[in-house]
Amino acid sequence: MLASEVAEWIGTNITNCSFDSTGVTGNVFISTMPSSPDTVVMVSEYGGIVDDKNPFSDINVQARVRGTKDPRVGYNIAKEIFDELQGLTNTTLISSGSSVIKVVAQNTPIDIGRDDNGRHEWTVNFNIEVRDIGTNRS
Repeated sequence: MLASEVAEWIGTNITNCSFDSTGVTGNVFISTMPSSPDTVVMVSEYGGIVDDKNPFSDINVQARVRGTKDPRVGYNIAKEIFDELQGLTNTTLISSGSSVIKVVAQNTPIDIGRDDNGRHEWTVNFNIEVRDIGTNRS
């Protein structure tokens, strides 16, 4: 699951972020946003395009960042995620992960408002092209 790889990468490479593969601790999660801690990154996949013959898939991934009542906290994390992933090419996000051909951001950080507790939220969306070999794709 590419969202898991991106979450682990964010937890390792982005300031003040940590990922726990068991989902118990840290502040980077896959497809869930717990009510605490205040500062949280949720990484989700939301579709993409698959080439029927070539071994490549374009997968869309969103990083949704919740900060504090100070809008700069969440924005700074979202901007750092954008800065570090945008334009990344020919790499593997984690040692056992997918072969990433290129990462293209679909937007800079977007302010999506505040949650019920007044904490600011931001999103950054990426299209990630990965090498994706299957039974009929080599």
